Amino acid sequence: MEPEKVILYPQLFWGCVAMMHTDFVHVYRQVLELFSQVIDRLSFRDRTTENVLLSSMPRDELDTNYIGEFQRTESKSGYEPFQEGSLPTFEGVQPLVLKGLMSNVSHSVSIDVLSRITVHSCDSIFGDAETRLLMHIIGLLPWLCLQLSKDPVIGPASPLQHQYQKACSVAANIAIWCQAKSLD
Repeated sequence: MEPEKVILYPQLFWGCVAMMHTDFVHVYRQVLELFSQVIDRLSFRDRTTENVLLSSMPRDELDTNYIGEFQRTESKSGYEPFQEGSLPTFEGVQPLVLKGLMSNVSHSVSIDVLSRITVHSCDSIFGDAETRLLMHIIGLLPWLCLQLSKDPVIGPASPLQHQYQKACSVAANIAIWCQAKSLD
């Protein structure tokens, strides 16, 4: 499917997010691979993509305390007490991806997805604006250190060269993100 048409089917994005809650690591890995393909076709630097995804976010239809889609996603505390019979609030995609770092089966694909969502926008979709950058750096730091400590002159088509270039790109995105937050 062409990238311009993927945004017309936000259910693909939210379906992947829903399936990331699985406890089966092999299913989780396959969901992350699918999610990676979906986010490759979306432009998260464009505010329109964020608005389309937010407006199509699944909600609890029985929730009578619904205040509005943007107020719900921009709560300052990020924590709302879980009441019996209600669903927990959506905390973003990032925590769901970070859990994949704890398994050898899903570690590499989790690193891949984290590296793809290293953008300073879309906090309402990816995670809490207060902690997302820190958690992103903590999640990617071991991988970045391993990749950037290797000799980059291996050959233009080698997998190691590809990983090195990807790590450089992720590090550059983190630097841009830090600049956007006025951090040195």
